[in-house]
Amino acid sequence: MMDNSAYAINGDYEPTRWESEVDAASLLIQAKLEANQQSSVGVGLIGGNQVQILCTLTSDSVKANSFLFGVKCSG
Repeated sequence: MMDNSAYAINGDYEPTRWESEVDAASLLIQAKLEANQQSSVGVGLIGGNQVQILCTLTSDSVKANSFLFGVKCSG
């Protein structure tokens, strides 16, 4: 789950909080999937009024990482 609220996307310093969060999520996805062949990951957002699921469980790191880019601010 990632926070895409206005606070997280606020661009005060480089790298922004959102860019750092995307980098960390990408590293976690890669590490989790490399640790065990049977592992699965999903991507969700918690900013705004409701939880939004971007990617359901998958073992494809490219698919999971592709959902991290182009996320809009909500909330």
